[in-house]
Amino acid sequence: MHGLIGGGYRYADYGHYYPVPYNGRNNSRSYGYPYYYHDDVFFVAEPEAQVVIRFGSMARLQVGAGYRATSADGLSGASGSISVQFGR
Repeated sequence: MHGLIGGGYRYADYGHYYPVPYNGRNNSRSYGYPYYYHDDVFFVAEPEAQVVIRFGSMARLQVGAGYRATSADGLSGASGSISVQFGR
């Protein structure tokens, strides 16, 4: 078992303009939301369970599964990890 506790910062640019046909002709106008910027500071906690498989004395395979919980919308969810470790 291991875990991560920390914080993060997210910066986002919203409001893209998309060209759409104007009166059925080939010329176009851009419609959309005006540009605005959003930033967010959030908390992160990610506990994870790991399994380590040894391949001799010099190599190991580590596989883990956990859950990332954040105070920001849309960033929480399942997480996983895989690593190959060489050496003692």
